Amino acid sequence: MQTTDKSKTQLANEITELHQRIAELEKNQNNRHQTAEKLKKSEQNHRRLFEQSIDGIIVAVDGRLVRTNQAFCALHGLPAEKLIGKNPLDFIHPDHREMAQRRITALLRLEALTDSAQYKALRADGTELWVEVRSRPFTWEGKAAFQTIIRDVTERRLTEKALRQSEEKYRLLVKNVPAIIYKGFKDWSIEFVDKKIEQLTGYPMEAFNSRNIKWCDLIVEEDFESAKQAFIRALKTDKSYIREYRIKSKNEKNVWIQERGQIICDENGEIEYVSGVFFDITQRKETEKEKHRLELQLRHAQKMEAVGTLAGGVAHDFNNLLQAVQGYAELLLMNQIKTDPDYQKLKEIIRIAERGSELTRQMLTFGRKVESHKQPLNLNHVIENAKNLLMRTIPKMIAIELHLEPDLKTAEFDPFQIEQVLMNLGVNARDAMPEGGKLSISTQNVFLDEAYCRKHLGTKPGEYVLLCVSDTGSGIDQNTLEHIYEPFFTSKEVGKGTGLGLAMVYGIVKNHDGYIVCTSEPGKGTAFRLYLPAVKQKPKLAAAEEAEVPIKGGNEIILLADDEEFILDFGKQFLEKYGYTVLTAADGESALAQYREHEHIDLVILDLIMPGMGGRKCLENLLKIDPRVKVLIASGYSFNGPMTEAVEAGATGFISKPYNVEKMLKTIRDVLQLD
Repeated sequence: MQTTDKSKTQLANEITELHQRIAELEKNQNNRHQTAEKLKKSEQNHRRLFEQSIDGIIVAVDGRLVRTNQAFCALHGLPAEKLIGKNPLDFIHPDHREMAQRRITALLRLEALTDSAQYKALRADGTELWVEVRSRPFTWEGKAAFQTIIRDVTERRLTEKALRQSEEKYRLLVKNVPAIIYKGFKDWSIEFVDKKIEQLTGYPMEAFNSRNIKWCDLIVEEDFESAKQAFIRALKTDKSYIREYRIKSKNEKNVWIQERGQIICDENGEIEYVSGVFFDITQRKETEKEKHRLELQLRHAQKMEAVGTLAGGVAHDFNNLLQAVQGYAELLLMNQIKTDPDYQKLKEIIRIAERGSELTRQMLTFGRKVESHKQPLNLNHVIENAKNLLMRTIPKMIAIELHLEPDLKTAEFDPFQIEQVLMNLGVNARDAMPEGGKLSISTQNVFLDEAYCRKHLGTKPGEYVLLCVSDTGSGIDQNTLEHIYEPFFTSKEVGKGTGLGLAMVYGIVKNHDGYIVCTSEPGKGTAFRLYLPAVKQKPKLAAAEEAEVPIKGGNEIILLADDEEFILDFGKQFLEKYGYTVLTAADGESALAQYREHEHIDLVILDLIMPGMGGRKCLENLLKIDPRVKVLIASGYSFNGPMTEAVEAGATGFISKPYNVEKMLKTIRDVLQLD
């Protein structure tokens, strides 16, 4: 009985276990069914994704296509049935096919889990395109296979190429534009600036881009305020500005900058940033400075030319007045003996007139209207002779030093006029060194090139003899330096200078086709540099002094033509005193009339400048009347220009005014004795 109960219990347990197993099997079957459904749905989703993907997708096994989606078909240009079985490499352009093969082989060998690349590809119609491919290996029915997603990137590459080209154009533009482009902020810091900033400032570009250096740190202190004010004015107007200022580069050199900028503000009017360009205008500024300097030189030269013309005209008229004073005094003196009470008074009148004549000669020298007797000479010899005169003129507390070029080139000059130059400069140096000092005179062979001549008006390229006279005196300030060659301009006290010394020096140098420049600074002395053109002739030896010749008169008939009545009167009196018969004429027309009326006139003394018919025109008419007529041209100007032309036109000679009685009588006698 007990056994039977036990068997029933065991049987019940087995039945329960069986039910559990049946329930478990039913559950597993349901799970398998659910899994199958999920797998089916997954495959459907995968197929849907495969077919609806915008990217082309292919599956290749053993180098042949086994599956392809519609996107790839559209990309390639053929339906799926014509693509299945083809080699996927046929889609790749021949230029990239070998590279694609290497990458697929590596992928199938599992050398990489994925592969990504861009290739040039071919459509079925032969047109080219660019594709980006992403491949992964897997096993297909036990065989090595790979799946590839293919995306058309042709348009993207074209866009990227256009972008690269645009960036390259921008880069080249920034590189080649003659300016430095920047972006900065109102605190003068710079966010971006191109690399040319390094050449301009000497500082690395990164120092600006990192804001370690602010632009205001470089601006020269004197220019900072004006640059700041230009920015403030721009804020009140159209937000744009142009400003010029100097910056100090790393090597301490000042560089001129022109900045053209624009202020960018937000909707609230607050400054967001500034952008613009820097131009290096140093060369332009130097050119403008040089142009200004040359303009000053030109104006000075024109002023000196005008003043010279005025001085020459005044001196010419003054000469005529002195001629009358001196002439009448000499006539009166001829009738006096030394014991007469008026003898010394007349001598004093003549002495004062001669002193006045010296002033007019200086004025005429400045106006380059005096006669120069130029000859090729060695300048060193004149300087050595002048030194002896200077030593007697200059106090012993002033040392005179000569530094003469031993192999000095020859220059063509009037030795007496150059000696005058040395004496005038020496006396000026003496006055500038009342407590003593050093006067240096030096010579040197120099060559003035075109660059120097472009900067110094009045010079021509070539070889020159340089004469430098310098002192260690008080110097000359810039304002005075601009006027030192003007007649009657002097910085000396009243009564201690006529203001004609340097004017005469200037005139003599110009009359020798030379160039003079003075450099000086208060407290640091003065240096005059005189450039005389060198010549190829050998220097002449100094001529021996002529022996004095007794004054002789004659009995010939002389026609004296001058527009000044007192000169006619004086000339008539002193020439008649020496035996000549004198006819007078106040102008060229009267001179011609008298020459026609008289059967014989031995000599005509013809003033060059007269109202109406001048001396030159009168000479031409006299030569038409009588080609053998003897004519002396008289003038207070030098024997050059019109005087030279007159002699070349047929005049017999030239006589200077004011008349020196001895020289005039000798010249008249020499001309009358000509055949």
